[in-house]
Formats: sequence, C-alpha cells, structure tokens
Amino acid sequence: MKKKIIMLALIATLCIGSLGVCQMACATEKDTTKASTDDEREKMREKMETSIKKWNSLKTADKEKVYKILEEREAADQKLLDQLVTLGVMDQKDVSEIKMHRKEMMDDLKKSGMFPLVGQKRHRGSCDCQKEKREE
Repeated sequence: MKKKIIMLALIATLCIGSLGVCQMACATEKDTTKASTDDEREKMREKMETSIKKWNSLKTADKEKVYKILEEREAADQKLLDQLVTLGVMDQKDVSEIKMHRKEMMDDLKKSGMFPLVGQKRHRGSCDCQKEKREE
C-alpha cells in the first residue's frame, strides 16, 4: 500500500513539475505558429500580386474566356438556388435578392477587368497592382 501511495505521489510530482515545460512548449508553439502563419500570408500576398500582374497583362479575349467559365458556374449556382426554393429550403424573395446581388458583382467584375478570385472584394485594397488597375 505504501508503495502505491509513494508511486502516486511521485507521478503527481512529475506531472506538476512538467506543467511548466508543457506551458513553455505551448507558448513556443503558438509563437512559431504565428510566425509561420505570417510567413504564409506574406508568401500568399506575393503570389497574389504576381497572379494579378499576369492577369492584367492578358488580352481581353483571354479574360473573356475566364469570364465565360465564371458565368457558366454562376448559372449552375442559380439552378441550385432555384432548386432550394422548389424544395422549400429557401425563400423566393431571398433567392431573388441573392441572384441580383451576384449579377451586379459579376457585371462589376467584368467592367473593372479585375482579377476574378473568390473573396477578392475583401482584398481589394491590399495589393498595389490592383490599385493601379482601378486607377486606369
């Protein structure tokens, strides 16, 4: 019985003593993760700027091919929305508003000639080459 108590006490002491090491390891891991995330963001920003510059150098006919694919995808999305209305999952009024908003976004995208990426609106101000395109 004494052996079990001594063993439990020893295990408890080791566990409590190792908490500081675990906390330090966790803190270091968080710092490393943040640095890694910052590095990844910077790499993605650089890749995005490169892609945008390449996009801006494309001929209008090439851009139109991409816009055509986007329009085909949008048509499929609209069929999906219509089906959700038919099944009673979504309200027709809401779907009509969504469709109108998405059409406006597509029209604006084509009119501006900007790089067509999902979530682009969120990143509009973050890239110098996008700013140059808007100023033209």
